[in-house]
Amino acid sequence: MIQKIVARFFKNTTRLAALACMVSVLAMAMPVQAADPPADITAQTWAVADAGTGQILADHGGDIQMNPASITKVLTVALALEKAGGDFTVPLTVSQTAVDAITYDSSHIALIPGEQVTLADMAYGAMLASGNDAANVLAEYVCGSLDAVEEVYTAKLEQLGCTGTHFVNAHGLYDPQHYTTAKDMAAILCWALTVPGFETVFNSMEYTMQPTNLQPEARPFSTADWLRLHGIKYHYDPARGSKNGWTTESGHTFVALAEKDGRRLVCVLLNCQTKYTKFVDAAKLFEYGFNEFSPVTITSEQVQLASVPVYDGATQVTQIQLDFEPVTLLLKNGLTAADVVATPLDADRYVMGRPFTPSVRLSLRQGVSGQTADLGVYSLETPSLEVILQAASSFAAAPPDSQAVRNADRHDPIRWTAVLALAAGIAAAACVVWVRRVQLRRRLAGGRVSRTRGLSYTRGPVLWRMPGQKASRAGGPPVQRKHKRY
Repeated sequence: MIQKIVARFFKNTTRLAALACMVSVLAMAMPVQAADPPADITAQTWAVADAGTGQILADHGGDIQMNPASITKVLTVALALEKAGGDFTVPLTVSQTAVDAITYDSSHIALIPGEQVTLADMAYGAMLASGNDAANVLAEYVCGSLDAVEEVYTAKLEQLGCTGTHFVNAHGLYDPQHYTTAKDMAAILCWALTVPGFETVFNSMEYTMQPTNLQPEARPFSTADWLRLHGIKYHYDPARGSKNGWTTESGHTFVALAEKDGRRLVCVLLNCQTKYTKFVDAAKLFEYGFNEFSPVTITSEQVQLASVPVYDGATQVTQIQLDFEPVTLLLKNGLTAADVVATPLDADRYVMGRPFTPSVRLSLRQGVSGQTADLGVYSLETPSLEVILQAASSFAAAPPDSQAVRNADRHDPIRWTAVLALAAGIAAAACVVWVRRVQLRRRLAGGRVSRTRGLSYTRGPVLWRMPGQKASRAGGPPVQRKHKRY
């Protein structure tokens, strides 16, 4: 039945050949369909990133500004360890301001003004016990005073490129001017992991603060990260470190580090539904990142950067080709360097004698799903003055708009894609023609009736007949029947 319907619709080979060409062209142009991230994540916004490069693999609402709560302490602890050069023995004194600046119904480690402590005590107290008073002590060490926190933190955030983040305190207690994004928080954590000593604190499970000059008892701290606690259903073996947070306004927040098969990822969750679902969400997103992405090395030759004109004043003297160091990115399984697009930034022209710091933004081509399209910004290498002057002399002798243009056209991916698509269409049309001819031969050889616009005929003893007549066997008269159109 289906064969008859198809035969009636496609009455001739031309239609089938045209259809084959169309299908082949569409197949070449169709976007890569990649597995999407888990759809049942409860966090309002989230992001997963490569811990080594900071590349955002996938996100949902990654640029929406949210209150971070206590994951703010990731930046506070990292800044303190950066200033100390990873020295945990730096002595600190608890100030009255550090203690009075928080409310006692918030998390704290019961610090006493005048207490002599170490940087290790405050770092572990802020990370494991989420002590707001400990975060204030660290902030005073970094900034000189709590009043300078906003200025110092803003400078570091600008350095990290976190344009959607603004911190006004060191601990994360709610303030309408205290906010971040999932992408920015991932960048903060990736940077913090490079600070000497930070990962030791971030990955710790417990710590005991020894008695001090004002507190005769030891204070034990332990993690509240159930991903790393054995014997419970939320345990996730690749988990390495984390920091959680909560306020009424922010909901539950969570940042974590996981490692599997030599690959390290960070995950950021903002405004999770409950303190339990954040562990489930994190494990799902980590598995997505580990299983659905593969490393791909991108070079400047593969993305075909355009040449940049060089000017001496208002006169163009040559053109130079900019390059960047090969970079290894994590791409969705099945994607290649051909799916990456390079967009030069601040590289429209090079005026000799003026500062020139070009860069390139790498992104995925349109139509690719399942991965964050922005792959990051990378610095471009500028040729030396000697190379530019040498190129200028050859530019004057042989303008680069001849052979260079032909070489560029020869390697134009769009042109080759069109050629391949056309070739595939022609091949498909030839296959259709061949199949139709084979089918016709089999019908004639097997005695099956083949209808044409004029006569109908069969092989063997069946007689020729006119349309509207039923063919008779030898010795019998033809039988009339109602004409049927085909």
